[in-house]
Amino acid sequence: MKLNILTVGDPGNKHLKALADRYTQRIRRYAPVMRTAVKPVRIKSLSKEQIKQQESDRLYDKCLQHDHVVALDARGEQMSSEDFAQFFNDSARRSVRQITFVIGGPLGLDSAFLKQAHRRLSISAMTLPHELALVVLLEQIYRAHTILKGEPYHK
Repeated sequence: MKLNILTVGDPGNKHLKALADRYTQRIRRYAPVMRTAVKPVRIKSLSKEQIKQQESDRLYDKCLQHDHVVALDARGEQMSSEDFAQFFNDSARRSVRQITFVIGGPLGLDSAFLKQAHRRLSISAMTLPHELALVVLLEQIYRAHTILKGEPYHK
């Protein structure tokens, strides 16, 4: 099963980028993973809702029709690391070809995009910067795979 991580913008913080790159490399031991960033909307004359809509449209254009889309959203489902590992296991059993995780920009994702996603996932009840959310997501994907393989990282 392939993994695709879509974000609005790349991490600007070099430390967060290094962590994201490190976990992306670690995940590649278990599954093909690709990270794609779309350009943020920076038009000052637009409302926050218009910016979210345009960024969400850019992200949606990068999703393939057969992708299982998981949108990160503060109001989404929260899972333990073990439940997240089970999500991957269940997806593999259902022959899901590609899971695409989508992280919006600082304003989040448009409500229409959230409705179209197959699943909404919250990585924390707290608000996190989208760059940090990327690192947490990647670490949890890596952790899920080590849980499934029975490797000691999770302990």
